[in-house]
Amino acid sequence: MTETILDVATSLFLEQGYAATSLEAIASTAGVGKHTLYRRFSDKAALFAAVIRRRGVVVKAIAEASDTRPPLQRLRTLAATMLDRAMHPQSVRFVRVVIAEGHRFPELAEQFREHGARLVVVAASALIREAQAAGALEPGDPDWLAQSFIHVTVGMPLQHLLMGSTEYVDPAVLAEHLDRAWRLFMDGAGPPEGGC
Repeated sequence: MTETILDVATSLFLEQGYAATSLEAIASTAGVGKHTLYRRFSDKAALFAAVIRRRGVVVKAIAEASDTRPPLQRLRTLAATMLDRAMHPQSVRFVRVVIAEGHRFPELAEQFREHGARLVVVAASALIREAQAAGALEPGDPDWLAQSFIHVTVGMPLQHLLMGSTEYVDPAVLAEHLDRAWRLFMDGAGPPEGGC
């Protein structure tokens, strides 16, 4: 029942936006009574937060995937996976909803950051720290490097897509972008002179 409600809520939030989507419409479309809905979610903000958290479970699984390869290989795989996920039409629509509603409902934007970008940056930072310890990257602030790397790799093409550009819809263009972002990161962050 809860999964059905979350599926319906996701669809309606993406189609109509947060403000225009009522709990009554969600309950009706999901085929449940309003009391059933309110027993699970205290209000619309709580329901939207649950939708975001459910998306965040997938992001967390990707970010924390067990892998024995060297940290830089895992970092590049993380970036490629998150780039592909960010460019998915549903992800783009989610970002648009949060941008459109975030100024009136700042808690929604915070939930979105907490269960999305922040998880990826934390995972990237851990991999960068591991690579630095192995001498594969120069010493430096791993959190700042992670934020910068994810922004260039994922944020830039997503921003173009949000503004209506179709340039990054082409998989070949995305692959080239990832290569260029990776080279930029490696040129700036390491390895140190005489290192790995």
